[in-house]
Amino acid sequence: MTMLRTLKGAREILSTPETWTTETGARDKDGAKVGFDMPSACKWCLWGALCMATGRMLNDVIDDDMQLFEILGFQYGTDIFAWNDAQDRTHAEVLARLDDAIARASK
Repeated sequence: MTMLRTLKGAREILSTPETWTTETGARDKDGAKVGFDMPSACKWCLWGALCMATGRMLNDVIDDDMQLFEILGFQYGTDIFAWNDAQDRTHAEVLARLDDAIARASK
């Protein structure tokens, strides 16, 4: 999967505030933590949405994944969690970050 398709896929997954979460990769409809790829998952953090878009767990030692993190402005994949989970983070900021990365990847 190309970087652009991954970014657009994550953007689609997180398209509404109701599909975004913090403090875990994914949640079910009751708010319980679940694996990002579980059928019951209906809310994802940015990391979880990227994993869903690729269909696999992302990894800091895979070059393609590192390029994905970099285009989003992160040095490591784990930096995504800290940014996504910041106390004052908003859904709009998550979408804006994805939109900026999509624009860069489209060039």
